[in-house]
Amino acid sequence: MGDEINGNVQDLIAAKAAELFNSCDTEQKGFIIRKDMQRLRDELGVEPEQLEDVFDSLDNDHNGFLTLEEFTSGFGMFLGNQMECNNEDEQELIEHIPDDKEEEQVFHHTLETLGAKDLYEDEETIMGLWVKLRETDPVLLRQFEQFIGQATEEIKRSKSDHRSIEAALHSKSSVYDDEIKRLYDEMEQQIKIEKSKVLEEEKLKERELREQMEEELRIKEQQLAEVIKTQRELELKLLHTNLNETETKNDNERLQKEKIELEQQLQDIARNFEESKHYISQLQIQTKKEKRDRAKHALSLTENLAIERENLVKELDTLKSLNKRLVDERDVHHGGNSQGRDLSSSHSTLKRQGSVLSDYFTAPHRGNSEPEEDDDVMSPSNNDESESDTGSTQNRNHIRNRGLGARQQPVGANAVFQHSELMNVAPNAVPDRMFKIAFIGDSGVGKTSFIQRFCTDNFNEAFSATIGVDLQAKMLNIDNRVIALQLWDTAGQERFRSITKQYFRKSDGIILVYDVSSEVTFRNVRAWMTSVQELAEEDCVIALVGNKTDLCNDDDQRPVKYKDGAKLADEYQCLFFESSARLGTSVIEIMEAIARLMQEKDDRLRKGENIIDVSSKTKKREHEEIVECNDIEIDNDKLDKMSMKEQEEYVISILNEYDKNLTTLAYITSSAEFETHLYLNDTNRKRITEKYYESYRGCLKTIATMGRKFKGLMNNNHSSVRWLLIRTQAIGDAGETNTVIKNDLQKLKGRIKEIYHKKFTWNTTRLGIDEVPEVLGSLESPDDLLALWNATYEVPISMRDHYATLIAVQNQQAKQNRLNDKTDSTTNNEERRIVEQLWQELKPLHRLLHAYVRQQMSKLYPGLIQLDQPIPVHLTKDIFGSMMTYLEKDVLPFPHIKGIDLGPSMKRKNFTEEKIFHYADEFFTSLNLTEAPDKFWNLSVFKKIPDRHMGCHPAAFDMYKHDDVRIRMCTSLTSRDFYVVHHEMGHIQHYLQYKSLPFWFRRSPHGAFSEAIGDAIALAAMSPTHLKRIGLLENYASSREDNIKFLFSQGLSRLFLPPYAYALDIWRWSVYNGSIQPFQYNKQYWNLVCKYQGMKPAKPRHEKYFDAGTKLHVAFDLSYIKYFLAHVFQFQIFDVLCQEAGHTGPLHLCDLHGSIAAGKKLKILLGLGSSKPWEDLLEEFAGIRTFSAKSCLRYFQPLRDYLEELVAKGELTVGWTCDEANKSNYKQLFHIKFILFLLMNMIFSMNFL
Repeated sequence: MGDEINGNVQDLIAAKAAELFNSCDTEQKGFIIRKDMQRLRDELGVEPEQLEDVFDSLDNDHNGFLTLEEFTSGFGMFLGNQMECNNEDEQELIEHIPDDKEEEQVFHHTLETLGAKDLYEDEETIMGLWVKLRETDPVLLRQFEQFIGQATEEIKRSKSDHRSIEAALHSKSSVYDDEIKRLYDEMEQQIKIEKSKVLEEEKLKERELREQMEEELRIKEQQLAEVIKTQRELELKLLHTNLNETETKNDNERLQKEKIELEQQLQDIARNFEESKHYISQLQIQTKKEKRDRAKHALSLTENLAIERENLVKELDTLKSLNKRLVDERDVHHGGNSQGRDLSSSHSTLKRQGSVLSDYFTAPHRGNSEPEEDDDVMSPSNNDESESDTGSTQNRNHIRNRGLGARQQPVGANAVFQHSELMNVAPNAVPDRMFKIAFIGDSGVGKTSFIQRFCTDNFNEAFSATIGVDLQAKMLNIDNRVIALQLWDTAGQERFRSITKQYFRKSDGIILVYDVSSEVTFRNVRAWMTSVQELAEEDCVIALVGNKTDLCNDDDQRPVKYKDGAKLADEYQCLFFESSARLGTSVIEIMEAIARLMQEKDDRLRKGENIIDVSSKTKKREHEEIVECNDIEIDNDKLDKMSMKEQEEYVISILNEYDKNLTTLAYITSSAEFETHLYLNDTNRKRITEKYYESYRGCLKTIATMGRKFKGLMNNNHSSVRWLLIRTQAIGDAGETNTVIKNDLQKLKGRIKEIYHKKFTWNTTRLGIDEVPEVLGSLESPDDLLALWNATYEVPISMRDHYATLIAVQNQQAKQNRLNDKTDSTTNNEERRIVEQLWQELKPLHRLLHAYVRQQMSKLYPGLIQLDQPIPVHLTKDIFGSMMTYLEKDVLPFPHIKGIDLGPSMKRKNFTEEKIFHYADEFFTSLNLTEAPDKFWNLSVFKKIPDRHMGCHPAAFDMYKHDDVRIRMCTSLTSRDFYVVHHEMGHIQHYLQYKSLPFWFRRSPHGAFSEAIGDAIALAAMSPTHLKRIGLLENYASSREDNIKFLFSQGLSRLFLPPYAYALDIWRWSVYNGSIQPFQYNKQYWNLVCKYQGMKPAKPRHEKYFDAGTKLHVAFDLSYIKYFLAHVFQFQIFDVLCQEAGHTGPLHLCDLHGSIAAGKKLKILLGLGSSKPWEDLLEEFAGIRTFSAKSCLRYFQPLRDYLEELVAKGELTVGWTCDEANKSNYKQLFHIKFILFLLMNMIFSMNFL
């Protein structure tokens, strides 16, 4: 029974405790805090301080909250000691039931006993509980009374403590008041003292200032007196001047009349001068013609004389043979052997001097007599000898062999193969080409030694002077083709000049040799060059070679320095080398370079194109007169008198004259640039191309300067030539008149480009930066990816200082042009505003795609990628993480669906690199656009040339001449290159459409237009509908999963470049305006890349690196923001063309092939070039005047919907965090500052107390 009662009591207490606990825990947290306990204030009728005391008594572990168990056990803690009471006492208490009044008295007595009388406001509630316990459970009643007693003690103690604290607080408050009053008094006293000091100092300063001002006033008064004195003197002078004014006026009128008369005379003289000039010009033309006729006649006479001389020599040789035979017969007849020996001895004086055209030459007599002029006549070779003359032939061979000397037997046709193994030529190889090279130069410069070193790899110091011309031959292996070289060694003596000149004709190459140790031979180079220019073929390769460098170890001390030879070569626009035939230095390299150049010329000639080459001096002569852009004198007074229409006609006439010259110069420069990029190791090409560019930029600057003289028309919105003049300024800013700045810029840019093109070794492979993407995309191991990435980023380290200097020079140039810095000439605030707005529109889509790619890559590379961190850029298999196409097979969704990989399809259909270009060309012709001309197919380079260091970055070239457009690209049979080919062919179509415009308008109105046009065409070409049409895409069901997978692939190639482009050009702009200093280049670059692109390096990068310089556009100082705008604008163009084509449905499935309407619309964008501002052109094409991202978002809308579904399911973590280390450092710094703040407050409080 006792256990049952005890259990009931426990249940009752637990129920009541739970009820009170739930009253406190209204939020259903499962625990209550001190604040929640106050909710029992009204129910129990106690003060808040009492409830806090109760909370403290129940919170035994002092954790600041109470669970239900702790709350219940607190109310039941008094039960343990009373459970052992006997059953009889309990029974008596239960049976004794007093009346209500008695119970009230007993209750109040109990409260008085416990000291709780009038302590609780709601005694009736406590009494009700007490009565109920008294009636039901006496044992629990005792425990309740004990609880009330303890609670009463706690409340009393709490009140006592509260009163003590109040008293202490009151005491402290009075102390604080006294202390504050004392501090206030001290502060007031200190302020008074400081105020008096300040007043004294101010008075002292005021006195000193007053004295100083009085002194200055005195000085000013003296100066004023002097000024007044000077004024009086000037007034006197003015009076005298006024007196002389009348005389001066009369003189002016007289001089004006004389001026008019002199101007009239000047005009007459000018007219006479023009007539004289015209007459002189006619005379010059006539003289030149007569001179040419005389030269031809002299040449004809020379040729006839040479033929006649050769016949005479042949006859002389025949007579000698007959004479020998007669002598022999006489000896036999008379038996006089001694006479035969004497005759043989006399014949031994005939000595061969090395000419292939002469077998014999009579040597000088041993006496005092000199040889006659006829002794120099050359004799032909012995090919006409009869077989019956055996004795004489043997004797003659004996004479020849004795007379060869150090030159040895000349190498002829049969000797071509003697040393072919030195040049990687098979012994029995048949040459593919044969070229004739003439060696010319003064006698003794080492031509014969040079040829002998090249042909036999030997050097002999005993060579005698060449008589006439000698011939040797050699085979070379050039780019896996066997080339035969005929090397004509000409005599350098003046007396043979008329003969050696004949060998200039029909020569494929001419090598002019001089001796670096002989200034005389160098001075004579100009005379030799004059002969070459007059007689050599137009496409002849000319090289200037300084020989005998072994004789002068110190370049500064030798008579002819390297820079002298290079300067002269620049003047004549020919190749330049230095060599040593004795040591064999550069001999083979020179011949290989010349042979390769001749082979390329021959290749072009066989294709039917004769282009200007950087090594052709004769080509330069053809254009010398028309490519000069001389500044035209403009009479401002005469200009002011013209009407606006007359001024406009005048401007057009001037620009038309410039247009012809500039177009020709642009063709020469573009040709040189195209060739240079095919031979990156050829320093001669680079040097000559830079010369052309210098002339080109100078011409642009001249035209821009001329245009600024028509400011009235340029600022007149109603002028018909306003935009034309504005374009001359836009293209003319490339020029620079300050020679120092111009030279500095050329050297810096040249050096930076050399560093960028420098090759490095990775895994025994020599690579350039342009060749890295393809190799990087083929790797799988993270270690290999990181190793190649690190090796690539090592290349531009030495570029850093040069780049910093370049920025300083360019900013100096900008300030001279009245700009703040280089940024003002490359972009404007409006363009930046547009880019920022577009980025804000694209940013959510990019972050969604980034989150998905990051998640997939974390599975591909576990432990290397965190879901809330940027992606290590090397793992993207792209140098910059801006193109993720190489990750497609690893990150695309729906692996059971086959993605678009055109490589295997193209290989199955036997595609070649050139065939991709034909497919692209057919796409344009289906739109009724222009077909690529024959020159394009003949002159373009579609794949990498084996064993050659050439530029592989895809590039399209407008040569500014008729239909001459070209592409240079190292194409491969991949989806990526299929896209790139169509992109580059978009540039070609752009060039072809605006080719009839003046030079000023033959370009894109905005950098983004040209790139976007190519990308829009590539979008159309990569459409699944189009790929199915041309048979390169099979089994594409166009389901939701197919479309999403395709859009994922498109997003990987298009949505990661805009943030990188934006980050890169923000970095460039900040470098230009100085907000990023050189010591911050790398840190700020990666900060921006992380912020916008969500990429990071594998490890923190040191400031010794120049990682931004790995990008071509940084190294070449080119804006990259146009690619951001192009990646947005391409969808805008594509959308407009699809609407014209009548497409309905998802934008990414649009196929433009065969749409004449779309082609007609595209012509608007292509054919106008830059003849209108880009806003006007865009409005005419798309109906709006700015770039918009709406088409891009509409294109990728199905992909965005899918990614947002994944986010809603909680399967994607969107966003990333940059610079965690820096942020933790900031947190630590904040904590340290906060602790210091607390310590300072504590110290202040202690001092205050």
